[in-house]
Amino acid sequence: MSSIENPLITGGPVMLEKELQLEFFKKNGYVRKKCKKCGKYFWTLNPNLEICMDSPCTEYQFIGNPITKKKYTLKEMREAFLSFFEKHGHKRIRRYPVVARWRDDIYFTIASIADFQPHVTSGEAEPPANPLVISQPCIRFTDIDAVGKSGRHLTNFEMMAHHAFNKKDNYVYWKEETVEYALKFFTEELGIPKEEIVFKENPWFGGGNAGAAFEVVSRGLEIATLVFMNLKEDPNGEIELGGSRYSPMDLYIVDTGYGLERLVWFSTGDPTIYDAIYGDIVDYILEKAGKPVDRRDEQTRLILAEFSKMAALIDVDFMGDLTEFYNNVHKRLKERYGLDIPVDNIKKIAEIMSKVYGVADHTRALVFILGDGVVPSNMREGYFARMLIRRSVRMLYELGLKPEFLWEIMDRHIEHMKEDYPELYSVRETIRKIIEIEIEKYKNTLERGRNIVIRIIKSKGKIDVEDLVELYDSHGITPEIVKEIASSYGKSVEIPPKFYALIAERHSRAEIQEEIKERIEIPQNLPETRLLYYEDEYLKEFDAIVIWSKDNYVILDQTAFYPTGGGQEHDTGILSLPDGTEVHVKNVFKEKRYVVHEVDKKIHINTKVRGRIDCERRYRLMRHHTATHVILTAARRVLGPHVWQAGAEKTPERVRFDITHFERLTDEDVKKIEEEANKIVWSGYQVIKKWIPRKIAEEKYGFRLYQGGVPPGAEIRVVMIGSEDDPIDAQACGGKHLNNTLEVGIIKIFSTDRIQDGVVRLEFAAGPAALEHIQNAYDQLRHMEMKLNTKVENILPSFEKMLQEYHNVRKEAETLKKRLAEIESKVGWEEIGEIKGYKILYKRISGELEDAVNIAGNALKELNSVILICTDSGFFVLGRPRDAEVDLREIAKKLR
Repeated sequence: MSSIENPLITGGPVMLEKELQLEFFKKNGYVRKKCKKCGKYFWTLNPNLEICMDSPCTEYQFIGNPITKKKYTLKEMREAFLSFFEKHGHKRIRRYPVVARWRDDIYFTIASIADFQPHVTSGEAEPPANPLVISQPCIRFTDIDAVGKSGRHLTNFEMMAHHAFNKKDNYVYWKEETVEYALKFFTEELGIPKEEIVFKENPWFGGGNAGAAFEVVSRGLEIATLVFMNLKEDPNGEIELGGSRYSPMDLYIVDTGYGLERLVWFSTGDPTIYDAIYGDIVDYILEKAGKPVDRRDEQTRLILAEFSKMAALIDVDFMGDLTEFYNNVHKRLKERYGLDIPVDNIKKIAEIMSKVYGVADHTRALVFILGDGVVPSNMREGYFARMLIRRSVRMLYELGLKPEFLWEIMDRHIEHMKEDYPELYSVRETIRKIIEIEIEKYKNTLERGRNIVIRIIKSKGKIDVEDLVELYDSHGITPEIVKEIASSYGKSVEIPPKFYALIAERHSRAEIQEEIKERIEIPQNLPETRLLYYEDEYLKEFDAIVIWSKDNYVILDQTAFYPTGGGQEHDTGILSLPDGTEVHVKNVFKEKRYVVHEVDKKIHINTKVRGRIDCERRYRLMRHHTATHVILTAARRVLGPHVWQAGAEKTPERVRFDITHFERLTDEDVKKIEEEANKIVWSGYQVIKKWIPRKIAEEKYGFRLYQGGVPPGAEIRVVMIGSEDDPIDAQACGGKHLNNTLEVGIIKIFSTDRIQDGVVRLEFAAGPAALEHIQNAYDQLRHMEMKLNTKVENILPSFEKMLQEYHNVRKEAETLKKRLAEIESKVGWEEIGEIKGYKILYKRISGELEDAVNIAGNALKELNSVILICTDSGFFVLGRPRDAEVDLREIAKKLR
């Protein structure tokens, strides 16, 4: 085939079915059949086959009976796949991070195609290679409640994939070749008999795209998906799928996914996917837990195998009551193998192993998540990291293991993966520190959590679903802990089905922050504003013509005024009119292709103006923006590569800069960051600003580019500090910058704060603004010098001496107050009445509430009476003997 077929614009699924009737199948003797169970069509070499061979239409037939030519490890299977496609003209590319920094709609990389969305799939940017092959680690939380229990679900998995990006003028390969590649890999490379492979038709849609697709199935297991993405969501499209309408794309994308872990499992025939891929880790956990289960015991293997087979056949709520499921496993074991294993034994083995498997999975996912720079917190991607940590620790508790064991398991994962993923090994110490801190936080949560749960029970008499969600989201208390605490108070708690999946779904989509700015109607036929501030960042004056005007807003044909963006404030200045009138520019913002200027006087269209920038303000902002990039580089050098920008606000006076970090900064940390930042400044690095094709920028500098967000476009503006080939920092940035770090002058950090969990704020200034801060601080020191009558260098000792004297005086005053209260409690009382046989004694004092409380406390020790003390400041204190049945509230009502 030499060109791409255009899809037929009719009929939705019917159209997609026609697309899948390939010449390859006809030439090689395949027949198209309809599954008598699910009704889906499939292609097979076996004309007598009546079902599609996918679960739940059939059970897993490979468990205990693998049909590949050998058993593969993860490393062997990955290399077999990558090498196969390299031999067939594909370029091998490195994995992308599991944290989708290049996306603003999702937090984690959920599939290999996510690496190329949205910029490549939209045709906006070129792919890193074409065709390409990759093994992409992914993170998904959709089925987290089933992980460890179903025998097959994973939080962390690798999607091996080959991709081709076809354009009408650049054909790479399409459906025929994709199916042929898949068949060759499975048969020639892995040795699976071609008669055992079924191509099941199943149209794919999601994420705004759709296309015809095959699920490649063998012996009950889906081992690959071949998607032919050629449709985009379009409300006016003529193709309907899943309730949405679609129209053809300009780009035709081969989007495949071969499950690495599934293929390894398929090759080993182990009872569960966890035994196939985490065998050593599973054994290690079991050994440390005292070997409560022997997973190599033949009966145990049969139980686990039947568990996996049955879980694939029926929809199981793994957070609910599994009694019926256990009974069915018992029945199958008896019917198939003559084993009459008590249901309680089956349940015990399943529950223990589900925790062991769950910990093995979660800890590997955590290695990737933390290793790729996520800091646990209560928001964004950090929320999910903490979820996995706390679920894992909870499961360790239930296995009788201490939470500190979590790091030992993760360390073994890191050791196992260091050849394939050396970048994770390089941040081993940072991961260890994060885990230690998180475990301490979790222990504190447990202590607080018990009291919170008890309060809810006493207040409401029950714990409902809303309480479970609130307790988990706001306090980090898992539903299992809540259930345990509630049961000790005789209250039952129902954990809803797929609780963690529901929680994950609530937090799964990134919140896209839109800039709040003036909304004005602008004609779309205006020429795009020429951006002089990018052509010459030091430009002070320029000539322009007003091409649009409304009220106090104008658009010029060209401008040097920088609009607010990227955390940097806009420029201000003056527009001079031909008659000498000066109009002040108060605000500048971008509206699509136009730069809009807010001015203090109306200017008419076609007026020629002379623009003059407030240079001092502009230069201060440029210093602060470049200094922000320098501070980030310094922070990463001092604290570690997990540091990412979390927010920034740059004004002429100072910068508020937020970074991700797992603990408060110490004074020593701040000192080191400041020293490192100034070392960079004084090294005189060039600051290079250049528009670079996105593909090249990402290949050259990685996803550290996207510190301040993901800019649109095929080309992105990259700011590099140092050389272009080997910069010390490179970021996609549209802000105003200096030409050399020496121009920054000096950087002074004057405060830090932990503004939220996992985020630290640094406030600093650069150049003249830093000098002003230093001078102000020194002026205050000089003022203290005069007040303390000492030299600057002696201020601290003098202050400490004065503070000690103050504490001594205060201590003496407290002693005197206590003695005075004792005396006051014995004299000066006036009897003003009686209640229930007790005298009511009264006195008025000139002191404060605290004095009245102290006197009352002493008086009640000596006087068997009800007492009332009023203060001149308007407070009163009532007290009664401990055993007196007197309601003080009644007296208080009368006093009010």
